[in-house]
Amino acid sequence: MMQFKLFLQHLWKRNYTWDQSISEEDEKTWKCLIKEWSTNVKELPRCVIHPSEQMQFHVFTDTSSLAYSAAIYVRNYGIQGVKTSLIFAKSRIAPIKGITIPRLELLAIIVGVRAAHFVINQLNLEKVPVTLWSDSKCALHWIHNCSRLLPKFIQNRVEEIRKAKFLFRYIPSKYNPVDIATKGLSSAKLGNYETWWNGPSCKWSRLLRTTAWALKFINSITKGKLSWLHSLSDLQIMPNLPKTRIERTRTFENIGLDYLGPLSIKNETGIVKRWVALFTCFTTRAIHLKLPISKTYVNFEDYVIIRPIDFILPNASLVSQIPYDNDEEEYHLHRLSTKEKFVRYWSNTLKTLDTFWEIWKREYLTSLRERIQREHNSPKGAEVRRPYENEIVLVNEPEIPRGMWKLARIKEIKRGRNGEARNAIIEMPHGKLLSRPINVLYPLEINDNLDNQPPISEESIQEVG
Repeated sequence: MMQFKLFLQHLWKRNYTWDQSISEEDEKTWKCLIKEWSTNVKELPRCVIHPSEQMQFHVFTDTSSLAYSAAIYVRNYGIQGVKTSLIFAKSRIAPIKGITIPRLELLAIIVGVRAAHFVINQLNLEKVPVTLWSDSKCALHWIHNCSRLLPKFIQNRVEEIRKAKFLFRYIPSKYNPVDIATKGLSSAKLGNYETWWNGPSCKWSRLLRTTAWALKFINSITKGKLSWLHSLSDLQIMPNLPKTRIERTRTFENIGLDYLGPLSIKNETGIVKRWVALFTCFTTRAIHLKLPISKTYVNFEDYVIIRPIDFILPNASLVSQIPYDNDEEEYHLHRLSTKEKFVRYWSNTLKTLDTFWEIWKREYLTSLRERIQREHNSPKGAEVRRPYENEIVLVNEPEIPRGMWKLARIKEIKRGRNGEARNAIIEMPHGKLLSRPINVLYPLEINDNLDNQPPISEESIQEVG
């Protein structure tokens, strides 16, 4: 019927009046259509629904610049195999007013959804699963997109489509059987086109092969689990805090020192490099930055502390307000001028320091003691095997591909106070000895994987059986 609909639209475009005769060319086209229609007969079996068998409904939609169509196929799973049959089809011509192809694809999906609801209600098969296939990725993206920023034309139709609890899937155009219905295929050719009447058989076999390969892949990676690349360590247990971290001491009495740089700085002579010495207090976690001229200990003899404000206002006095929860008189830091003010300032400073230490011991140390996690959250992410001396390992180097990691031999295992292995002395291929944490060393796992596996007991075999 598509050619008749297109011919009728053609007559509308010619603006014929109700009593005006059509042209000879249009009359000849009409007679050819009638002749092909009268000589083409296609017999179809009436029994395509078998309630005793497992069924599925598959809806295919497609669009061209001339029309958009939808076809519904029922797929029966029985003792005799799988059989697919066409049970419903609907086509419409594109509007005379121009509309984009993606929007026509969306209209075709609307036709398919409405047709599927009609077939389900007529056959009383509400529980049969329905899958709608379209070769338009743009239309499928609109359906799966949860954004409300779509144009009104698209948003109204997407909301109607989403009400249907169908599965929406993509199918390539070469497998879509409705593709011929949108191009005005003659009735004679359509009668001999088995894909239209029985669905895309090649698609189902391809899907079956894909599923089989996916299951085979899952089975293969399960068997090859022993060859996965694991680190030599499990989750490291956090050691006890050092004594310098928990004792009450003066600020920066115990420090950690690190260098930052070099940084390129432009001055009147050009671009020079500068380093930054970073001092971290072990107790208060305070940070002090210093600008050394070079990386030698001689530069640490200068004890003048430079604050950021000194670059703008040298020797500035910073005034800050310290809030208190009690009802004492409000206190402000200021320049001292009398003995009473000095004593008052000193006593408030000690009180503030004591308050700080109480808060620090109650909150900071408590948080550091909460070391509950001892293992990985995922059991498959942990490796319980331990490194041993003279073992050949791969050294993790993040900046290069894994295939180019260097081999090394473990010469010595360094252990902490709790007996856990933390570092290892490794020998590189050129003979140089390096110290590396064991979590960056990976075993080759070429010989001892199967030997290190625990034996399977008869009780476990009986439990599985």
